[in-house]
Amino acid sequence: MRSIGTLMALVCLTVSLPVVEVAAQSPSDQAPANASQPVGVLRIKTDVTDAQVVLDEQEVGRTPLTLRTVAAGKHRLLLIKEGFEDHAQEIDVNAAKPTSVFVVMKPSRLEMPELPRTFNVIHQHRFGSCQGKLTVTAEALDYQAENDSDKFHIPISGLTSVSRSWGPTAGTFAFGIRAPTDAMAFRITTSGRSYGFLAFQDSPEDKMEIASVKTKELHSIVYRLWSLTLKGPRPKR
Repeated sequence: MRSIGTLMALVCLTVSLPVVEVAAQSPSDQAPANASQPVGVLRIKTDVTDAQVVLDEQEVGRTPLTLRTVAAGKHRLLLIKEGFEDHAQEIDVNAAKPTSVFVVMKPSRLEMPELPRTFNVIHQHRFGSCQGKLTVTAEALDYQAENDSDKFHIPISGLTSVSRSWGPTAGTFAFGIRAPTDAMAFRITTSGRSYGFLAFQDSPEDKMEIASVKTKELHSIVYRLWSLTLKGPRPKR
């Protein structure tokens, strides 16, 4: 399992690209890695539409989804939808007949913690990154780098999107996380800029599985706050 520190070294080598939206490539669009390897058809449905599908840590589309050239054998499936708990399971694709998966997504029961809440994070820049503290209040996100190299204040009401991404990203951004990663990246955008973060528990060298849990927690809180700006009154501090 790679650590966040190892990932940051890889990210820093990534060449910046202009803003271009690229459709996520799925196994159905690719030739098998081994031409002689058996493949099968995988059909994925959920009781709610438009759940994000991650297969073997790569984003491949949204439900309902049919993938036609998936290598036969075991795979890791992850389904993500805002307002619902993540669903993860191991599946076994059969080359002899289509493999169908139907999942009932469970509504998220996250309770808003006492605010403000501060997270240890790595903030991705267009080139490189910095480490610091991201404080979440009912009104804003405040970031302060440890070496005072970066500092910003973003009102929750000024956010235009709040999202997560796992694996190679569908598209590139002038700002934010822009490299293949086996961690769940937290992203926010405003009218003029995108920001990417990885949260961690104790150290940037935390295992990715720990960082992913903390990053999901950060995302869940900010997403709920942002949703309230669209739907109605703000929560009390």
